[in-house]
Amino acid sequence: MDSEVFENLKKFWCLPGICRFCDGVTRPAGRWSELQCECIARCCPTSCREFINHGLNRKIGMIVLKLGVVMSLSIYGCQRYQELEKTHIQFTQIALALRGYIDNYAEHDYIRKYADVSKPIFLDRIPWEEGRLPFAVRRASTGKLEEWWFLENGTGEALWSWRVEIIPYLESMPASLNHVEGWSSPANRKILQKYGCYFSYGDPQGSLQDSNLFLDANALAITGPDTAFGRGDEYPKRRKELPDDIILIVEVRASGIPWPAPGDLDIRTMPQTINSPDGRGISSKYGGGFHVIFADGQVWFLSEKVPFEILRRFFTINEATEYDREELLAPYALWRSGQIGP
Repeated sequence: MDSEVFENLKKFWCLPGICRFCDGVTRPAGRWSELQCECIARCCPTSCREFINHGLNRKIGMIVLKLGVVMSLSIYGCQRYQELEKTHIQFTQIALALRGYIDNYAEHDYIRKYADVSKPIFLDRIPWEEGRLPFAVRRASTGKLEEWWFLENGTGEALWSWRVEIIPYLESMPASLNHVEGWSSPANRKILQKYGCYFSYGDPQGSLQDSNLFLDANALAITGPDTAFGRGDEYPKRRKELPDDIILIVEVRASGIPWPAPGDLDIRTMPQTINSPDGRGISSKYGGGFHVIFADGQVWFLSEKVPFEILRRFFTINEATEYDREELLAPYALWRSGQIGP
């Protein structure tokens, strides 16, 4: 349909038998009268007049047009829902991987401190609550790498993010990373390239599949004083030190941070906004809400209407212990997963 015709039909919707371009001149039986044609000629462009003179065709055309719009919106809505479901799954997988890391830390820490590796290990004796979160930023060791080096952090160059640390709990890695070089080294890039789907909105066009580029992370940790991940110069907290209600990870639409690279949200400097147009703070590409991961593994999709001042109460240990998410955040929960583990 010609664009000019379409615009005119939107502006001048003429019901059969009535001319909307003058004072309600009605159509007699049969063809349009000369008077009515003159009226239409004065008030309606020729392209529109031609459609009006074929009322039945016009009605059928508009019905088809409306059906096409409805179908297009339905398809678009289904696609958006499928994308949202993928992000639900993505954040749930991250929550499971964090739990796997915490449990593995507890097991290795127990073996290192209390057990003889030559003897059987009884899992019921391992204090799982002693497990820690990964370091927000993994740093290179300035000394000799120990067998249990991942339990400690180096003081050298920043290597990569916590997101890289939990990959083995999402999917097996075909090769080990170079722990001397950072995430952007050629060798590490080749290994990490395939895991971006776990920490970003994905690459639906496949444009980055064979490139050296990385998608921006859409899952960032909450860091800073009294947070679960800490300031960066201290150990992350053990699971037993964290209230269930504290938020560990939030969704960010346009972080500008390649997903393997160090970079998160510090409570001292983060934008105090939700779903802002630039997408730099807490936000998502889905209108209406965003995902968060709590310490007990629950994943919630919260409404963007939640006040930031209420949300931030669950960023620090002291306030998350004091306040109840069921009372303050649950009214804004649009979707929520179950608890992962005790």
